[in-house]
Amino acid sequence: MVGGPVAEVHKFPDQSFQVNFNGHGWEFNQDIVGNCATLGDKELMKYLYILQPKVAARHDEFRSKMIGSISSCTLFPNTSFLPGQNTFRTWHPRGPGHIELHTWTFVNKNAPQNIKDGWRKGTMMTFSPSGVFEMDDGENWEYATRCNAGFVTRQQDLYLGLGANTKIENTPLPANVYRGQINEANQRAFYVRWLDLMKAETWKDVPQRDVPKMKE
Repeated sequence: MVGGPVAEVHKFPDQSFQVNFNGHGWEFNQDIVGNCATLGDKELMKYLYILQPKVAARHDEFRSKMIGSISSCTLFPNTSFLPGQNTFRTWHPRGPGHIELHTWTFVNKNAPQNIKDGWRKGTMMTFSPSGVFEMDDGENWEYATRCNAGFVTRQQDLYLGLGANTKIENTPLPANVYRGQINEANQRAFYVRWLDLMKAETWKDVPQRDVPKMKE
């Protein structure tokens, strides 16, 4: 990685989670700076460590450890965010086998200029058209799509059962919570929501699978 290795999340399932609601999903651990560390800028990590107690005071200790951790978030159906790397993106289908990706880098408007510049440069090195992560991921998605378009593959079901028995009840998080970041709970929730919308004639026909738990 650009900034060195990050935590091996599969070895600590009790410290990482997948959370989803109505197709939206967030997978994360609590190492505070794991995603940020991949940008290779120690000043950015120092900034997050300084910021973390302030987030804890405003929200709670649990959520404050998510600010730059190894994580990813998708807002159903086509918007994603990488905390710590601070990239925000939308996915626009442009026909069979084609998709257009728009990416932005978000920074705290009150952050020092060197911190803003650090995240901008970090995005250019990692998740940009010429970034090392983007080029690697892009090739993976391209060839995964090609392989799954083959005749034999299309005759079979796609298995999405990883982590099927890992749901946690009675947590402080206001959604469906699953233990372990190495999981497919969010993928299952995404496609269930997609299928519900595709089958519904009107909004009234869309099943209410998830009930809000946050206090108004």
